[in-house]
Parts: sequence; C-alpha cells; structure tokens
Amino acid sequence: MTNVVVGVATAEVVGLVVGDSWGMVLGMLFGMGLGMALALPLSFLFVPLFGAMEIMLPAMVTSMLSGMAAGMLPAMMDLETARLAVLGALIGVLVMVVSYVVNTMLHGEVESWTS
Repeated sequence: MTNVVVGVATAEVVGLVVGDSWGMVLGMLFGMGLGMALALPLSFLFVPLFGAMEIMLPAMVTSMLSGMAAGMLPAMMDLETARLAVLGALIGVLVMVVSYVVNTMLHGEVESWTS
C-alpha cells in the first residue's frame, strides 16, 4: 500500500512539474531527485505502522523509478495524469513484489546457513 501511494504521488507531482519542453535525460534526473525528496516525508507517515526497513527501502526505490519514468515520458509523448498515476501504482507494486521476493530468498539462505 505504501509503495502504491508513494509511486502515484511521485508520478503525479513529477508529471505536473516536468513538461514536454524538458529533455528526456534532464526530466529523468529531475524526476529521480524530486521522487527521493517526496518519498522521505511520505514514508514517515507509514513507518510507525509497518516498521522502517519494510517501508524506507521499497518506498525510496519506488519513488526513484516512478520519478524517472514520469520525468522521461512527457518528453516523448503527451500523457494524461491518470496514466501517470497508473504507471506509478504499477511501479510501486512491482518494486514491492521484487523486494519481498529478494528478502525471502536472502532470509532463506541465512536461515539455512545458521541452522
């Protein structure tokens, strides 16, 4: 849930700031920086509920990827804000799934090593 909120918020804010006159590289870099700046206060809202490590790592990766995509895509095509919101939500779900799969794989390796 946190990743979806962070992804949608980042994609929407970056989509509002970055226009079609920006270059792809500049929009991508600016979107990544703005995404990280937005993820920090947004993730502090969810840390008391779920814990810092479960929120901060996936939220920062989600915000960087959503910001980069939302900053780069308006330079290539005209996008509506609803499509940017869907893109941010999809990136949030993807990052959440990948981070928990990797966490499960690593935890399994450590557990078998110590037992």
